Amino acid sequence: MIFECPRPPERRPSCDELAALVVRQMATIEAQRETIAQLEATVDLLSARVAEVERRQNRNSGNSSSPPSSDTFVRPDKKPPAKSGRKRGRQPGAPGNGLAMVEVPDEVEEYVPAACGGCGKQLSSTTRAARSATFPWSPLR
Repeated sequence: MIFECPRPPERRPSCDELAALVVRQMATIEAQRETIAQLEATVDLLSARVAEVERRQNRNSGNSSSPPSSDTFVRPDKKPPAKSGRKRGRQPGAPGNGLAMVEVPDEVEEYVPAACGGCGKQLSSTTRAARSATFPWSPLR
């Protein structure tokens, strides 16, 4: 609050005027002290209420003796599992368990298609496909 004097500045206030000013200022200061005390009491009361509300909010059937039916519909957030940095499935360099081709198979089956499956062009009898193998399920030898 800025104090503005209604008198011209060249006139000096008298002792009685200064004393009256001091009395008014003391009354203002005392009123402000009372207001501050009331506000501090209100802050203390509200802080206690906030702490109680937060305490109640954090209670659930998992950390108190209340039944599960008293829980709210909001489930606590689950922490996601830690990422290992690797992709799912077989990792590069891991040993494979596939069946390997053998040099001398038990049985050889020739399959020669009459036409190309992609373009439909007739295949000659001299055209041979690359080596392939099928592994039917059979009893162990």
